[in-house]
Amino acid sequence: FDERNNLMDWLMANQLTKDKKKIALMESWENSPSALQRRAFWYYQGRLRWTGQTPPDNTAYLLSALEANITQEEPEVQWAMNFTAGWIGVYDEKNRARCI
Repeated sequence: FDERNNLMDWLMANQLTKDKKKIALMESWENSPSALQRRAFWYYQGRLRWTGQTPPDNTAYLLSALEANITQEEPEVQWAMNFTAGWIGVYDEKNRARCI
């Protein structure tokens, strides 16, 4: 379980974020049958916010998807969803209450 997640996190950080085609592929994984792909989708969304740069304009959508789906998700995906919600809450004051 942990090795699998660590490998996917490494793959995302060191390979999948290196060009636009791979990023587009990863962004299509939100509803993938694979929990690891869904984890990569959410972890990538969190990392986009973690840097403190201007976030993409999908924050409201992500929060709605998170609220609707987090309780039914696999633990490794829940972790990435919480990671994303946490970083949204750090930098986006108007949505902070939804992230808690």
